[in-house]
Amino acid sequence: MAILSTEELATGYGKETISEKLNCSFEAGTITSIIGPNGCGKSTLLKTLARIQPEIKGHVLLESKALNQYTSKEIARKLAILSQNPESAIDLSVFDLVSFGRHPYQSGWKNLTNQDQKYIQWALEMTGLTELARESVAILSGGQRQRVWIAMALVQDTEVLLLDEPTTYLDPAHQLEILNVLKMINKEHKKTIVMTIHDINLASRFSDRVIAMKQGQVLKEGTPSEVITAETLKQVFAIEAEIVCHGKTQRPLLLSYEMMKENGDDLES
Repeated sequence: MAILSTEELATGYGKETISEKLNCSFEAGTITSIIGPNGCGKSTLLKTLARIQPEIKGHVLLESKALNQYTSKEIARKLAILSQNPESAIDLSVFDLVSFGRHPYQSGWKNLTNQDQKYIQWALEMTGLTELARESVAILSGGQRQRVWIAMALVQDTEVLLLDEPTTYLDPAHQLEILNVLKMINKEHKKTIVMTIHDINLASRFSDRVIAMKQGQVLKEGTPSEVITAETLKQVFAIEAEIVCHGKTQRPLLLSYEMMKENGDDLES
């Protein structure tokens, strides 16, 4: 059953329309990755799903109810979003910034409850930040800051996590660490995760569903095996891709790729 969906959705900024007639559904308890070139509308779609960006036309439905029928606090208890470029020069401790994720559950400026403290400690442990809890976010590396923002999204304890490029600034080891954390949260805590991601192989490995977008439109959606094909990647990214089946996971693996031939020349990417 879809926990989040769109009906004939048009997204954009002001009078500029980015996407039109989007009909997407995100099943409860699944991980969906949205792939596509820069500027294709992935981030705008996420912001519209989170009601950060208003709908131009159509509707976003959360548990079959129009998003505009929820109060801001109700949405904050059901949806958490990590933006692509969160503020980095914040002179707060890691603990204090992560604790802001508990705001939807507080009334006024009351102190953190024991339950709040437990969620914060859990999120810090999950993202490997326990030893940095009292450090200022402003002095952390890009990868460490990214984990702080992910921890704040986790501590919000929502049914749905919307993540815009959650592996940005992270080296390969930490990319796997974060995605394994998200996978564990998805499996053990039944969280629904929707994320944009550039790495095709990570999308294949960690996703139940993949949506491929180009120029504001959904070109293909389905399982990784259905979407991550040479033909789809040619349409979406204008590349000639070599796809093989991973021996252990049986999922598609992007082995190599080249730019599509132009004027008889073969340009490597």
